[in-house]
Amino acid sequence: MKKNLLLTGVLGASMLALAACGDDDTGADEEVDDTNGDTEEVEDEDGDEDAEGDDDAAAGGDDDAYADVAGETFTVATDNNFVPFAFMDLDTNELSGFDIELMTALADEMGIEVNFETMEFQGALAGIQSGVYDASINAMSITEERQDTIDFSDPYYLDAGIIVAVAADNEGEWGSLEELDQDGITIATNQGSTSHDYLDETLRMRAFKRYQMLLKPIRTLSKDTLMLCSTMNQTYCIMLRNKHKVSL
Repeated sequence: MKKNLLLTGVLGASMLALAACGDDDTGADEEVDDTNGDTEEVEDEDGDEDAEGDDDAAAGGDDDAYADVAGETFTVATDNNFVPFAFMDLDTNELSGFDIELMTALADEMGIEVNFETMEFQGALAGIQSGVYDASINAMSITEERQDTIDFSDPYYLDAGIIVAVAADNEGEWGSLEELDQDGITIATNQGSTSHDYLDETLRMRAFKRYQMLLKPIRTLSKDTLMLCSTMNQTYCIMLRNKHKVSL
């Protein structure tokens, strides 16, 4: 548990630094001005060498932030069927995707090793709660219910909500999710996802444990029998791989 908390704290700081790159430069400039001001005071008293020493100490301070976890191996859970965040590259047969690259970069920064464990989405949630895994990087939406049992880092992407994929011939057929609440309409979704929770309270659906299992239903979308409800990050797979329309 101690290692889990350490990783949570370090990931939180690292994610915050990553998110700050997207902000305007005003805050960053103010910090630089303050730092330069301190440096000038040191130079007036002791010269350039002391200023350089302070810079080295500051750099060492950054390293110290990871001292408690450096050299350790962390088991990180992920769903490897969640394109484009985590998936198996068919050309290399290796785990790939934005989440994988992000976690690898953080591991390099912290001086730790990462052992990725792949599983269905719900398995990652359960494993974190039970302490089987040290962390999970899974493009996971932050909800109040999940925050009761899981510590989240700062968000690193915008969850754009729920979408509906329909067969290309049916574009414009429905204007809202509520219109899908009728006999003969079945909505497929990923089990344990936020779209699953929403549909469970509102519409009839069929839940799949792994996103990969949704690909066959997506390919066979018809006017009256099957649709897909998903989150925006899955638009990539729906539109590029299966040539279907996405209805918001």
